[in-house]
Amino acid sequence: MRGCPPHLLWGVMANVPKIIRVINLLFDRKSVSVDTISKACNVSRRTAYRYITYISKSGIPVTYDRALHGYRLESQREQEGISLNIDDTILITIALALLSRKANGYYRQDTELLLRKILASQKIPLTELWQAFEQRFDTESDSRDISDLITTLIVHSAAMFNQKVNISLADHSNNTREVEIENPALCFRDTWRLSAREAEQQGDISFSQIKRARIV
Repeated sequence: MRGCPPHLLWGVMANVPKIIRVINLLFDRKSVSVDTISKACNVSRRTAYRYITYISKSGIPVTYDRALHGYRLESQREQEGISLNIDDTILITIALALLSRKANGYYRQDTELLLRKILASQKIPLTELWQAFEQRFDTESDSRDISDLITTLIVHSAAMFNQKVNISLADHSNNTREVEIENPALCFRDTWRLSAREAEQQGDISFSQIKRARIV
């Protein structure tokens, strides 16, 4: 952890679930007092202050607000935020879902809460799309390669929300070329296919041909 003395690292790792709980409180509330952290984590006020220090030094911007009498996350005006587009969110969602399935019950609960927060923070209803694919994810998440699932989610998102999509297509010789689909649509013929209306790509595109999809 950046800025954390080596002799304190073990203490940090041993308290990760409680530190994640504090991070969730900071995201959920306008401000969080030391007393609230102490009660939520069943620790002393001194330890609650240490958790805030660990979180701040790990790169999450936390500031004390005198008016609110508690700690809060810095606003976007106070920091340069990270903007996530649809496919960024999909990749993070899948990564978190994989992580939650490999973790114990405590981490799983915290990870799934973070996953829901990220989905809910988007301007478009990605939560509904993820719920539709969650059962398929549960089935395929043990496979070594889930690239087809990622492609399916991104392409379905592009079609559902009328977003332009760029795809890398592979031919029988495994040579790839880039195709940009202005108005993507889906059709079902044995399997889901991407309907491309552009003159350069007539007909339907099988998802198995798509090596990578990005919403542009």
